[in-house]
Amino acid sequence: MEIRGALLLLCVATAVISEVRGNVPTGATTDVFQDGGLPEPDKLSGSVYPPPKSISLTDISGTDGPVVNITWIPERSREEDILGYHIEVCSEECLADYTRGTYLVWEGLNYWTTYIFKVFVLYQEGDNQVLSRPLIRQHDTGPGAPGLPSSLAATSHESDAVVISWGNPPQRTPRNPDGFTLAVCERTEAERCTQKIIKYSKDGYQVYVDQLEEGMDYLVQVSAYIEDGEDIYTGPTANTTVRTLPPRFQAPFDVRYRLVPSDEDVQGVLTWKMPNGTDPPPERFVVHVCRLNKCRPHSTTTPQLVLNGLRYWSRYNATVRALYPTAKNATVWSSGATVTMHTGPGATRAPTFLSALPMGPHAVTLLWQFSLDSTAPVPEAFRVSVCNRAQPCLNFSKPFDEDGIQKETVGQLAADTKYQVAVSTVLSYENESFVSPAATTSFTTETILDSPPTNLSASLSPNKHDVDVTITWSVPGHLKTQPFKYRMEVRGKSSLTEVYEIDSPKLHFTLSFALQKRPFWTNYTLDLVAFYHSREGVVISPASTLSMFTGPGAPEVSNLTVTALGSSELKVTWNAPQEHVNRFQLTICSAEIVSCGNISLSRDDREYRVANLEPWTRHTVGITGFVNYGGKTYHGTPVQATGITDPAEPTAVRDLKVSLRNITDISVSWEEPKEKRGPLSGYVLSCNSTDAQHPHTVERMVPSGATHLAVDLVTQVTTFECSLWAFHSFHGIRLNGTAARHNVTTKGIRAPRKLAVTKTSTNSLSLEWELNPDALNFSVSVKKVPKSGDVSSVEQHENHCDRNTTVCYNVTGLDPGARYEVTVRSCARYCGNPAVITAMTQVAAPSEVRNLSVTLVLNKATFQWQTPKQPNGPVDGYIIRVANLERRDSQIHDVPGNTTTLAAKLGEQYNNYSVSVQAYNILLPVRKAGPAVVVNFESTGEGPVPPRPEVDDIQIHDVELSWSKPTDKEHEIIEYQVIISGYNEKFLTPNTSANISNLQTWTEYTVNVSSCTAESECGPPKTSNFKTDADAPSIPLDLNYTSVGKTWVALNWSHPDTPNGPLSGFNMSWTNSSFTSSALITSSQFNITHLNQGCSYTISVFAFNNGLKAVKAGPSTNITVKTEGEPILPGCTLCPTTIVMMIVIPVICIVLIAAYVLYRRALRKREERALLASEDT
Repeated sequence: MEIRGALLLLCVATAVISEVRGNVPTGATTDVFQDGGLPEPDKLSGSVYPPPKSISLTDISGTDGPVVNITWIPERSREEDILGYHIEVCSEECLADYTRGTYLVWEGLNYWTTYIFKVFVLYQEGDNQVLSRPLIRQHDTGPGAPGLPSSLAATSHESDAVVISWGNPPQRTPRNPDGFTLAVCERTEAERCTQKIIKYSKDGYQVYVDQLEEGMDYLVQVSAYIEDGEDIYTGPTANTTVRTLPPRFQAPFDVRYRLVPSDEDVQGVLTWKMPNGTDPPPERFVVHVCRLNKCRPHSTTTPQLVLNGLRYWSRYNATVRALYPTAKNATVWSSGATVTMHTGPGATRAPTFLSALPMGPHAVTLLWQFSLDSTAPVPEAFRVSVCNRAQPCLNFSKPFDEDGIQKETVGQLAADTKYQVAVSTVLSYENESFVSPAATTSFTTETILDSPPTNLSASLSPNKHDVDVTITWSVPGHLKTQPFKYRMEVRGKSSLTEVYEIDSPKLHFTLSFALQKRPFWTNYTLDLVAFYHSREGVVISPASTLSMFTGPGAPEVSNLTVTALGSSELKVTWNAPQEHVNRFQLTICSAEIVSCGNISLSRDDREYRVANLEPWTRHTVGITGFVNYGGKTYHGTPVQATGITDPAEPTAVRDLKVSLRNITDISVSWEEPKEKRGPLSGYVLSCNSTDAQHPHTVERMVPSGATHLAVDLVTQVTTFECSLWAFHSFHGIRLNGTAARHNVTTKGIRAPRKLAVTKTSTNSLSLEWELNPDALNFSVSVKKVPKSGDVSSVEQHENHCDRNTTVCYNVTGLDPGARYEVTVRSCARYCGNPAVITAMTQVAAPSEVRNLSVTLVLNKATFQWQTPKQPNGPVDGYIIRVANLERRDSQIHDVPGNTTTLAAKLGEQYNNYSVSVQAYNILLPVRKAGPAVVVNFESTGEGPVPPRPEVDDIQIHDVELSWSKPTDKEHEIIEYQVIISGYNEKFLTPNTSANISNLQTWTEYTVNVSSCTAESECGPPKTSNFKTDADAPSIPLDLNYTSVGKTWVALNWSHPDTPNGPLSGFNMSWTNSSFTSSALITSSQFNITHLNQGCSYTISVFAFNNGLKAVKAGPSTNITVKTEGEPILPGCTLCPTTIVMMIVIPVICIVLIAAYVLYRRALRKREERALLASEDT
């Protein structure tokens, strides 16, 4: 009941939705919404019912058509009220379904179709069931194959043919099949097949297939296909079988034909025969007449058939079959008898629309058309004949052009000649040629266009400086075609040719062209040719030539310049032609004295100098050129220019007066010079002291209008010679007049006498000078040289000297190694003239250099630094120490103080280095060096960076090495090459450690480890040295005593054959029945003392080595020795002193050996520290 209620509500909701949407037709796409783009919800029963949130459509392959999997996501806000889902699928019509899940598989769809999928949600609203508005999606099923052909059937009515029929496949796609593939195959091992392509027909299909085997089983297969561009979609194949009838029905034979031709077509008469005694006799005959794969059946009851309307130039195949009745009111066809009819040739068509287009004087283009007969063969060629009365005909063949209009161009014709043209068609049929009647036309070739221009002439229009030339000519009158342009070539005195392209206006038979501004006295040659358009291209005529002369002209002067060569001379220059001039006349006029003079100059003059002029005067210069030609004199236009002579030095100023106003100020007055000789610029006063030891100059400049000046001469108690003169400033040069002189002496306090530096230190100067009794005070000022500015200045200092006639003073707070200028003045109410002395403080050690840096390029290092912040002197030089921290060697460089860079070659690649730089000043006889700045760095190299091998453990025959993988940005290190000197092999390892065995005991080795890349290229190695551990020595040799006493035994022996180390010493022990003692010794002889007389002692000696971790003792050798004399005590016991000595002496030996080893190690470390300390300093 719930489902039925839901469906009822669905119908109502669908009607309401259609009403709200404006009755959108089925299949429309206007209501297709994407997620989040839904229309306003419909309000049914007063509530809002949300549709599904989203729909997903997925294609699934189906056997009977496309299948779509529909999934959707419900609205979770009212999920508990959802009863199920209603789905509609619409194309031309709509189908509906219902499900409780959130997916549905929809089958039975069509290919090539657009569907609208609608999903409604069915809600429970109280006692009612309400549908939401739908969520709609559009989906295209895409391309697909047609279905299985329907109602396939095959029937055999004769022994060698079958009739096959079928219907169109069911509509699984809106597209009809484009066609069908039909295959009829023998059901034998050979499986020979006959295939045909049948085009689509809405009325069904019936196909006749003949030329089959009699009484044979055949498999018939039919499949439909659809073509979409380059893609073909083939549907399933329908199959059936058929068997041809056995050959018991007699076939016609001896088929013949006879042709009856007419004007338009041919009538064919077919006759045939039947075997005698045919039973049953044939009911009728069926004749299939085929041409170009199109067949038409004809029926007759007599063995004769008349065929009307056959076409010429054709071949027909006629197959005759007999039709026999059977007992079941059916008919059976016999096998066929075939004859081929040739209708023969018809009338050969002639070409049409023949025309001739002349292409100039010597060529023509022929055009014609030919319409193909539907049955006639394509023309083999066309016969073309071009003839005139004076020459033999031109005969040739033109192949048929299938593109349309036939075209042929004929050349080598005579100009202005009439020709006749004939064109015939040639056909070839059954090895025989047929020629049509000829199509004819005529034409006349064009006239040759090569006539030059006529009536070529020139007219002259003289100007002031040149001539305008007008060239005129005429078009040849006998030509029908005008030139379209002209080319004029003009040649004058130069080797260059002027070329002008002149367009020819239509219907103008007299033309002109202007050559403007041509020079006088010039001969020209003109060549004028005409250009014509013709069929063969552009034709250029021979040239018409004209010679002309531009006539005489007056010589013109140009570029007249007047330049002053001083205060009394002017230089006049001008340009004029080198030819066609006889003389020049120069005129010069003075504006100041209003007078002029004329000067005659030769034809070669281009420069003249006018002398004896007054300074700074203006002159007007004019010049005119003259030439004589044909009994006449021609003169050019006079040219004028103005020049001014340079100014000269003015005379001396007048009435110079100089007076002293106070101690050093003077007052100067004067009157201007009598003769200025130019624009006066100003005056200069120069006062120079007459004291050669203390020269002083004061100079002042005032403008030209001034006649008074006040000057402070500054220097006291000094005689000055003062000079005053006027001057001109002209073109950057100052012209000074004659000086007027006057002497004056200033008043004041004299400079201190006998100023001297008595002592210097690093930061002070001691001064001394003679006391001035008229000025007991003094001032001292100090400034650095070359820097300006006072360092210190003290007024009214006390006298430090004990003598009353001398002043002493110390200047402190100065910089070491600096040059100072010290100025001392004696003072009373004011301070007097200065006494100046220059001195330098003593140098001190500079501070450290700044910003020391290292730049590496392969094995070369460049060191750069900046000067010390406190140089404390001139910085005489730098000491640079470059130390190889690995090889423990160094190189020392001394560079001058003006150098702050050094390039040094490093000996080893990828080694640790340090560089130290010290600045120094020289204070004879020692160097004052500042603190060193040290920078450590590692040298670069070629190839990958090597590791730094370290020895981790050393054994007698083995060593354990390790290293860290180096950092290398330019190479990818994948393995390492290890080489040990004295070791017979080298090896590669990807590890950062290596254990090497089978080494010699107590042997020094050098290990080299290199980094290697993927290309098996290894870089430079890094080295580490080690020595294998010592082993126990072999047995000492030749132990024997050399002498024996009562209390002593002297022994010696030889060193072991195999020391296996440094042979650190020997251990000797001696024993008797009641006592044992031993001693450690380093020599190969020993005296045992404090023995008991008359006792036997067993003496043992073995060698030992001090290994890296333990003492290695070798095997011992023994000897028995008896002391002289009789035993004093039974058992040969020893006295207490002997016992003590035997214990103490070995202990002392061991302590001494250990102390010696420790001393050697401490001494080696001290040497290493001393080397590093020397490198740092």
